Amino acid sequence: LYLSRPITRAEYLYGKMGVLFLVLAPITWISGLAVTLMCALLGVDVGFSNFRLAMAYLVGHLIWFLVVSLLTLAVSAWVRFKPAARGVLFAIIFILAGFAEAMNAVTRTSIGDFVNLTRAIGNVALWILELPLEGGLPIAASFLTLAMTCVLSTWMLYRKLRAHEVIS
Repeated sequence: LYLSRPITRAEYLYGKMGVLFLVLAPITWISGLAVTLMCALLGVDVGFSNFRLAMAYLVGHLIWFLVVSLLTLAVSAWVRFKPAARGVLFAIIFILAGFAEAMNAVTRTSIGDFVNLTRAIGNVALWILELPLEGGLPIAASFLTLAMTCVLSTWMLYRKLRAHEVIS
């Protein structure tokens, strides 16, 4: 009976992201937290940094999961041909990072890091660990990069996803 009712766009996205979360959680942050817990239980003397490491691992992977899953859903909604969608995701994550590094080298600034998603999530984890950031941009720029990726992906999903009435 529940599945016969129409669902909204948000419910559809929550369902898709829930499946991605169930698949990705065990191989990303749950395994990392298990290693951190084992180190703490075995008496590895890392003190308070054990907690900080666990929090960086958890928060970094949750933010990365949100960004990548929204980006993946947006690309898959716009590009229906699976190999082309994979190519677009590859280009967004890896080729755009190379473009950002080239832009940094040409301009001799860190302005290219605004489009480098991997540098942004790495800087968030480094910031939680209180380690020096990569590149020359402040942490707010990394958060802005990740937030704008989520906002743009959500807008793309909002524009593309439409409800369809199924008549039986």
